[in-house]
Amino acid sequence: MKPVKIRSNYTPRPSRNQKTKQLVFFAAFLFLLAAIITIYVAWEDLRGVGNTELLV
Repeated sequence: MKPVKIRSNYTPRPSRNQKTKQLVFFAAFLFLLAAIITIYVAWEDLRGVGNTELLV
């Protein structure tokens, strides 16, 4: 009797380690973006040309 060949449509999924690396990269990118926006807002606030604030 001949061995039966079984054809499967198995496509390897990314490993758990690869998914973790992608998630870490995405989180680092978002953190960097938030830091840049924060620095920009702080810089604009410090420059504050013509802005007078009144503390009561």
